[in-house]
Amino acid sequence: MSKEELLQELAGAMISCKKDAVLAAVEKAKGELEPSEIIEKGLAEGMNEVGVRF
Repeated sequence: MSKEELLQELAGAMISCKKDAVLAAVEKAKGELEPSEIIEKGLAEGMNEVGVRF
C-alpha cells in the first residue's frame, strides 16, 4: 500500500467514526509512516473533514 493510500485510509476511518476501522488503519500505518505523519496528515485530515460536515 502506498503512503498516500495509507493516509487516505486513516482519514476515511476517522470520517466513518468507527473505532475499529481507525485502530486497524493506525496499525497498518505504524510500520510505514512516521507517527507525526499518521497524526497530522491522516487522522487530523479526517477530523477536519468531520468538522466541515458538522
